[in-house]
Amino acid sequence: MALVRGLQHDNVVLRQRVDELEHQLHQDSHNRSKPPSSDGIRKRKAKPRRQRSGKKPGGQRGHVGTTLRPVDHPDVVIQHAVEQCEHCHRDLSEVPAVETQRRQVFDLPHRPFEVTEHRADIKICPDCHAKT
Repeated sequence: MALVRGLQHDNVVLRQRVDELEHQLHQDSHNRSKPPSSDGIRKRKAKPRRQRSGKKPGGQRGHVGTTLRPVDHPDVVIQHAVEQCEHCHRDLSEVPAVETQRRQVFDLPHRPFEVTEHRADIKICPDCHAKT
Protein backbone atom coordinates (compact mmCIF):
# COMPACT_ATOMS: atom_id res chain seq x y z
CA MET A 1 0.00 0.00 0.00
CA ALA A 2 2.84 2.39 0.84
CA LEU A 3 4.45 1.53 -2.48
CA VAL A 4 1.29 2.50 -4.39
CA ARG A 5 1.04 5.84 -2.54
CA GLY A 6 4.70 6.55 -3.23
CA LEU A 7 4.24 5.80 -6.93
CA GLN A 8 1.10 7.97 -7.08
CA HIS A 9 3.02 10.83 -5.47
CA ASP A 10 5.91 10.38 -7.96
CA ASN A 11 3.36 10.32 -10.81
CA VAL A 12 1.85 13.66 -9.70
CA VAL A 13 5.31 15.24 -9.35
CA LEU A 14 6.41 13.99 -12.78
CA ARG A 15 3.19 15.16 -14.47
CA GLN A 16 3.69 18.65 -13.01
CA ARG A 17 7.28 18.67 -14.29
CA VAL A 18 6.15 17.58 -17.79
CA ASP A 19 3.52 20.35 -17.85
CA GLU A 20 6.14 22.90 -16.78
CA LEU A 21 8.60 21.78 -19.48
CA GLU A 22 5.90 21.78 -22.20
CA HIS A 23 4.98 25.32 -21.18
CA GLN A 24 8.63 26.36 -21.52
CA LEU A 25 8.86 24.64 -24.89
CA HIS A 26 6.08 26.83 -26.32
CA GLN A 27 7.75 30.08 -25.26
CA ASP A 28 9.69 31.91 -27.97
CA SER A 29 10.51 35.41 -29.11
CA HIS A 30 6.91 35.97 -30.25
CA ASN A 31 5.24 35.52 -26.86
CA ARG A 32 8.07 36.33 -24.41
CA SER A 33 10.72 39.01 -24.19
CA LYS A 34 13.40 36.72 -25.55
CA PRO A 35 15.74 37.34 -28.50
CA PRO A 36 14.94 35.45 -31.74
CA SER A 37 18.29 33.67 -31.50
CA SER A 38 17.00 31.81 -28.43
CA ASP A 39 14.09 30.24 -30.36
CA GLY A 40 16.19 27.20 -31.22
CA ILE A 41 16.05 24.98 -34.29
CA ARG A 42 12.39 24.09 -33.92
CA LYS A 43 11.24 26.44 -36.69
CA ARG A 44 11.24 25.11 -40.23
CA LYS A 45 11.81 27.25 -43.27
CA ALA A 46 9.11 27.39 -45.90
CA LYS A 47 9.75 25.24 -48.95
CA PRO A 48 10.47 27.16 -52.15
CA ARG A 49 7.44 27.47 -54.40
CA ARG A 50 9.28 27.32 -57.71
CA GLN A 51 10.84 24.35 -59.44
CA ARG A 52 14.64 24.11 -59.57
CA SER A 53 16.01 24.61 -63.09
CA GLY A 54 19.24 22.70 -62.49
CA LYS A 55 21.33 25.71 -63.55
CA LYS A 56 23.99 27.21 -61.31
CA PRO A 57 23.08 30.55 -59.67
CA GLY A 58 24.34 33.74 -61.30
CA GLY A 59 24.99 34.64 -64.93
CA GLN A 60 25.05 31.73 -67.31
CA ARG A 61 27.92 30.90 -69.67
CA GLY A 62 27.67 32.87 -72.91
CA HIS A 63 25.33 35.53 -71.48
CA VAL A 64 26.38 39.01 -72.57
CA GLY A 65 26.00 41.37 -69.62
CA THR A 66 25.17 45.05 -69.74
CA THR A 67 26.55 47.88 -67.65
CA LEU A 68 26.42 51.65 -67.49
CA ARG A 69 29.16 53.15 -69.65
CA PRO A 70 31.30 56.05 -68.36
CA VAL A 71 30.08 59.49 -69.37
CA ASP A 72 32.35 62.14 -70.92
CA HIS A 73 31.17 65.00 -68.71
CA PRO A 74 30.28 63.90 -65.15
CA ASP A 75 28.28 66.25 -62.92
CA VAL A 76 30.86 66.15 -60.10
CA VAL A 77 34.57 65.30 -60.24
CA ILE A 78 36.40 64.48 -57.02
CA GLN A 79 40.19 64.41 -57.30
CA HIS A 80 41.94 62.04 -54.88
CA ALA A 81 45.48 63.39 -54.73
CA VAL A 82 48.43 61.31 -53.55
CA GLU A 83 50.33 63.27 -50.89
CA GLN A 84 52.92 60.73 -49.71
CA CYS A 85 54.35 57.33 -50.58
CA GLU A 86 52.43 54.61 -48.75
CA HIS A 87 55.62 52.54 -48.45
CA CYS A 88 58.36 54.94 -47.30
CA HIS A 89 56.09 57.97 -46.51
CA ARG A 90 58.09 60.42 -48.65
CA ASP A 91 56.26 63.58 -49.73
CA LEU A 92 54.94 63.09 -53.29
CA SER A 93 53.03 66.35 -53.69
CA GLU A 94 55.54 67.68 -56.29
CA VAL A 95 55.99 64.34 -58.12
CA PRO A 96 53.98 64.14 -61.39
CA ALA A 97 51.39 61.38 -61.72
CA VAL A 98 52.24 58.58 -64.17
CA GLU A 99 48.61 57.52 -64.45
CA THR A 100 45.11 58.48 -63.25
CA GLN A 101 42.42 55.92 -62.52
CA ARG A 102 38.81 56.92 -63.21
CA ARG A 103 35.78 55.31 -61.60
CA GLN A 104 32.29 56.69 -61.98
CA VAL A 105 29.40 56.27 -59.53
CA PHE A 106 25.85 56.58 -60.85
CA ASP A 107 23.48 57.76 -58.10
CA LEU A 108 19.72 58.10 -58.40
CA PRO A 109 18.82 61.04 -56.13
CA HIS A 110 17.38 63.11 -59.00
CA ARG A 111 16.27 62.56 -62.54
CA PRO A 112 18.31 62.16 -64.70
CA PHE A 113 21.33 60.44 -63.16
CA GLU A 114 23.83 62.41 -61.13
CA VAL A 115 27.27 61.11 -62.07
CA THR A 116 30.26 61.52 -59.76
CA GLU A 117 33.70 60.69 -61.10
CA HIS A 118 36.52 59.82 -58.72
CA ARG A 119 40.03 60.35 -60.05
CA ALA A 120 43.00 58.90 -58.18
CA ASP A 121 46.57 59.74 -59.15
CA ILE A 122 49.15 56.99 -59.32
CA LYS A 123 52.71 58.14 -58.63
CA ILE A 124 56.15 56.53 -58.58
CA CYS A 125 58.29 57.32 -55.54
CA PRO A 126 61.72 58.64 -56.62
CA ASP A 127 63.33 57.09 -53.49
CA CYS A 128 61.95 53.55 -53.26
CA HIS A 129 60.40 53.38 -56.80
CA ALA A 130 57.16 52.00 -55.39
CA LYS A 131 53.90 52.72 -57.18
CA THR A 132 51.38 54.58 -55.01
